[in-house]
Amino acid sequence: MKFWPENITYTGKKLKKTCYPLYRDIYDQQQKSRKHARKCKLTLIPDEATSLKDSHWEAQTRYREANCEKLRQAAVQYRLHKKCCTEQAADEAEYQRIMGMDME
Repeated sequence: MKFWPENITYTGKKLKKTCYPLYRDIYDQQQKSRKHARKCKLTLIPDEATSLKDSHWEAQTRYREANCEKLRQAAVQYRLHKKCCTEQAADEAEYQRIMGMDME
């Protein structure tokens, strides 16, 4: 399914007229799937619900075990990026403070 027209060269009303139905269809499908999921959860027997939760938990555990190194590296990268961003913001603030000083 094509969500966005190729090579759009127009704007305004024509763009809205062309692209809004695509977004509306996606939104409608999301609403339908949410409604279906809620309905399925309500009709579950309590034993089925607990078995589904347990199987989901076991699947998560298997994924974490299989991708332990990948997840660890992603966590390290996230922390480094966050630290770098905060340091960069502090450096920028310091630079602005120094540039604002009178050099006499």
